[in-house]
Amino acid sequence: MQITFLLPPVSRNNLARSRLLDHLRHARDVRHDRMLYCRGRSSMLHAMTSAQYEFRRLLRDFVSPAMRSAGLKGSAGHYQLPNQSCFALIAFQKSKYSTAITVEFTINLKAVSRQIWDRARADMTWLPKIPTANSRYPVAEWSMRIGNLMPGTQDHWWSLRSGQPLDQLAVEVIGTLNDYGLPALRSAVAQAA
Repeated sequence: MQITFLLPPVSRNNLARSRLLDHLRHARDVRHDRMLYCRGRSSMLHAMTSAQYEFRRLLRDFVSPAMRSAGLKGSAGHYQLPNQSCFALIAFQKSKYSTAITVEFTINLKAVSRQIWDRARADMTWLPKIPTANSRYPVAEWSMRIGNLMPGTQDHWWSLRSGQPLDQLAVEVIGTLNDYGLPALRSAVAQAA
């Protein structure tokens, strides 16, 4: 499915330019769109991939293969480290302010004992069968954002703009997961077991 923005040609009028920029800033993506159409300075229609599509491509083409080679299962930004005694989860979280032009995202990690989770589900039937790293639950768990594991221990969000090359961003995200996320998750699993 494609989303098309039919925009008037950009004139020299600043008001028209500001309306165009506002329209592009506030444009939201459709779940399966691939292209964003807009007019450039020359008023010629050109296409660029949306940041939402590029984010899905980052996960599909770079992150998922790296997570599988590290021993995790999953796809589309939700991964699980196979373990008999714990749920060990990694999930990518997009900002609610992400648009077709820019996607901001971070990574959440969670480890919770399967035994504790099953007991909690018996009392709280609304809990899902398998927890997700992007949600908080009233259950004893280890839950961390990737930024809190990195030097400086501050919340960290990456930005992906439409048309941005993915190689360098992928190296940074996968490197951060390999250097800080996976060791911390494995340590949390060892402590919970």
